Amino acid sequence: MKILKVKEIDFLNNKNFGFKKISELPSLEGFIGQKEAQKAMEFGLTIPSKTHHIFVSGMPGSGRTSMVLEYVSKIAEKMPAPPDVVYVFSHNNPFSPKAIILEKGKGKIFKKDFEDAVSESLEELREIIKSKEFNEAKNKVLSGFEKIKQEKIEKIFEKARSLDIFLKSRETGFDILPLISGKIITPEEFSELPQSKKEEIERNIKTIQNMLEETVAEIEKITMDIREKIKNLLTQFGVRSLSSIFPPLIAKYLKEKEIVEFIKNAIQDILDNIDYISSKPDESFSYFKEKYKVHLFIDNSSQRGAPIVLETHPTPTRIIGRIERTLENPTLDFGGIIPGAFHRANGGFLIIPAEEILKIGPSYTFLKWTLKSGKIYIENINEEENIYTTKTIKPEPIPFTGKVIMIGSPSTYFNLKESDEDFNELFKIHVEFKTRMAKTKRNIMDLARFIKTFCDKEKLLYPDLNSFRKILWYSSRIAQDQNKISTNFGAICDLLREASFMAQNEKNKEIKEKHINFIINRKFKATEIEEIYFEWIRKGVISIDFKGKKVGTINGLTVLTYGETVFGRPVKITATCSVGKEGVVDIEREAELSGPIHTKGTQILRGYLGYKYGQKIPIYMTARVVFEQTYEGVEGDSASAAELLSILSSLSELPIYQNTAITGAINQFGEIQAIGGINEKIEGLYQALKFKEIKNKFKVIFPETNIKNLCLRDEVIDFIKKGYLELIAVKNIDEAIRIMFNKKEDFVHKKVLQKLEKYYKILKSSE
Repeated sequence: MKILKVKEIDFLNNKNFGFKKISELPSLEGFIGQKEAQKAMEFGLTIPSKTHHIFVSGMPGSGRTSMVLEYVSKIAEKMPAPPDVVYVFSHNNPFSPKAIILEKGKGKIFKKDFEDAVSESLEELREIIKSKEFNEAKNKVLSGFEKIKQEKIEKIFEKARSLDIFLKSRETGFDILPLISGKIITPEEFSELPQSKKEEIERNIKTIQNMLEETVAEIEKITMDIREKIKNLLTQFGVRSLSSIFPPLIAKYLKEKEIVEFIKNAIQDILDNIDYISSKPDESFSYFKEKYKVHLFIDNSSQRGAPIVLETHPTPTRIIGRIERTLENPTLDFGGIIPGAFHRANGGFLIIPAEEILKIGPSYTFLKWTLKSGKIYIENINEEENIYTTKTIKPEPIPFTGKVIMIGSPSTYFNLKESDEDFNELFKIHVEFKTRMAKTKRNIMDLARFIKTFCDKEKLLYPDLNSFRKILWYSSRIAQDQNKISTNFGAICDLLREASFMAQNEKNKEIKEKHINFIINRKFKATEIEEIYFEWIRKGVISIDFKGKKVGTINGLTVLTYGETVFGRPVKITATCSVGKEGVVDIEREAELSGPIHTKGTQILRGYLGYKYGQKIPIYMTARVVFEQTYEGVEGDSASAAELLSILSSLSELPIYQNTAITGAINQFGEIQAIGGINEKIEGLYQALKFKEIKNKFKVIFPETNIKNLCLRDEVIDFIKKGYLELIAVKNIDEAIRIMFNKKEDFVHKKVLQKLEKYYKILKSSE
């Protein structure tokens, strides 16, 4: 048993930090108190493996993301910038634009070079088509064709005249009609002719028809030949023209085999369609300019070092890219290929919040596909409905050479590790950010340097030594340990921002302790639910006794969680005992208001009773225990010591002093074990005493192993200093018995055993 002294509670008073002013400290670089995390991060970032991606686990506010960004930046700036990527028309598969990877900065240069060459070549072809030289050569070919055509047609007309056949040319063919004495005869006149004459005329018409068919076929063949000659003529002029434009471009990119092949295919494509260009110059020019537009997909010309991309909203299209329809012809629509985070981070680092990507199932699937294949595939997916849309184009995938860093909570990491084989295969580096660090001189100094660095960065006022002492207390309070410092630096940063704002408004040059206290008190300010609860205690609506003695009644301490509201409170626990065989009955459990851990605590009570009193006789009793006026459910075993004492009071018929409250979990041997929420529970009791205006000494019994967890607020410490509240740490239930009953434990145990023996005799006599 240990009655705590004020210095054990006010643990930071008069502490020497080894510096006088935070403003004089050097800035801090790197992680604070995260040596193992730093080593794991460095190893993960530098190992050249496609399966050693990184998962950083830590609690929100621990600075995990900002520290990862800071550390990755230092490595990235020493790495080379990644190459550029362009998409061009694919001659092998028009529905799959070809990706060409170019040295950093060459993407936009090639885009300008090639598009200028295409425009220049098309303009040159336009001029050729209009040129006198080309048209003279073309007309020469066409005039020869017209002469041959006319000669062949004239022969047919001469033959028709010799056979008394009238032949007339029309747009769709020829009219063939018989003549008699130089006049066209009607069908009626033809029917009156002798049979022999009819047959003669029909033979003559057939002869002319055969000649026309043969001649038309010959002319069509000649026409095709003429077209081919004109095309060859166009090609000759085109080759002559293009030879001054593209060869220098090929020479410039001679080392880039894919570009050289692409340029050659483009030249051949233009020449193969030269008749289309000749017949429809405006339409064809627009077509080829669109077709050979170079899509600068990734431009790293201004990138210094490896890229770092933090994707906080990792939808499928934001991580793997998307395809936007801009043209009716999908094969020319590759200008609408939009890069995703994987593309922008390629050759560098992609940082993704784990919980965010797991909310969107397809995103996590695409991430794993990319890492497993080593390629970034852009799928045409409808992001809103997560379904595949109609086929347009499927861009050629790009190799992924970056490192992925997922940041999430420890529970997310372990859930993935247990349930996802792919995760274990791909994320082999675990960087664990600790939630707390030891309160060593080095870590205290590092915290001060972190504060100095942060204040410089955000142009805040520096805290003085007293306010720093209070910040250190606040950090220990978050860590729930006097000997630890919390790594929730986000909370420290918020505290500094608000306190600096307040100090500046008051025209102070430094943050004072009063500013920190004001912000901390505001953070701990009671919510409306708390105020209502303690008001009910004050008015007696919630019945709790703070003085006197009662049998089977004890004051326990619990923590109430209601939405975002969490606060400690005293609660009356009562027990009644009778003859029976049910043992300890948890009324909360019977009413389905208790959780499994509380039920476990009840079973431990049975174990203790059997261990302590059931060695000589069977224990025949029924003890009913209840948390009075609690309706929201009970969970945890931190009240098991109070429950046991209330049962012992009921059995022994010895009263418990009501100016005492207890919290603590017991084991089957009566040892009192550490519990959570010790500060909230004591502060909750303080609030109740304040509302009830009770200033007589009140005692709080708690586990000795929780002493290091005491980080109480100033007003509670002042209450203790004034003698209104006394904290007593105990190791076992016997020490608690001495305080609660104000009697020796052996006497209490004897009285309990006597009652149990009485119950046993009553039960035996009734059988």
